[in-house]
Amino acid sequence: MAKAAVIQADLAHPESAAEAVEQTVRELGRIDILVNNAGFLTYGPLAEVSAAELDRVLAVDVRSVFLAAQAAARHMGDGGRIISIGSCFNGRVPGSNFVLQAMAKSALIGLTKGLARELGPFGITATIVDPGPIDTGMNPADGETALAVDGGYTI
Repeated sequence: MAKAAVIQADLAHPESAAEAVEQTVRELGRIDILVNNAGFLTYGPLAEVSAAELDRVLAVDVRSVFLAAQAAARHMGDGGRIISIGSCFNGRVPGSNFVLQAMAKSALIGLTKGLARELGPFGITATIVDPGPIDTGMNPADGETALAVDGGYTI
């Protein structure tokens, strides 16, 4: 019988990602799969982005993934999986005001490639899933940031 743990953490704090992994190991005895699914939509003109906003985006979208993967890899063996949820914004920027989103999600691709190369010889895979715009509470189809055009999405 498979077991899973869902751990909520504030990934803006550096210790939270590794602690979530360690909590999982304590609860389940091991970790086979890590899914990094954190982020938030930040948009606005480049001139208005604050250093604090930049730091928070990088902390949640990139640093936390690195730290969680680092912690999980210590407990994984052959067959381990690290899956990160990215965004189509990594290579397709839908317009102005998305510079932080594009930067963070692009960095996640590089991180995932690095993890795959380093952990592959130990039987651990690292992959990224880059979904397109999805109608969610954070990005409602009829909201201010909706990208719908003619029933589809323009990216």
